Amino acid sequence: MNAPPGTGGVMLPPGDAEKAIRDQFAEAEKQNTQAAYQLFIDRYPDHPLAREATHRIVRLGKSQSQN
Repeated sequence: MNAPPGTGGVMLPPGDAEKAIRDQFAEAEKQNTQAAYQLFIDRYPDHPLAREATHRIVRLGKSQSQN
């Protein structure tokens, strides 16, 4: 299979990795569960948003223990 001239091959250009990670965090926010935030942390432990996900897990735990 030949790619059109000037395209550099048949592979698509890489997506925006940061946007993809932020989209995953937005999905965790939408679900707003400890499990969703933990999944984000498991997938992206070194990303700055992992710290925020950890804080949200703690807050959710506190709100559940007060009920």
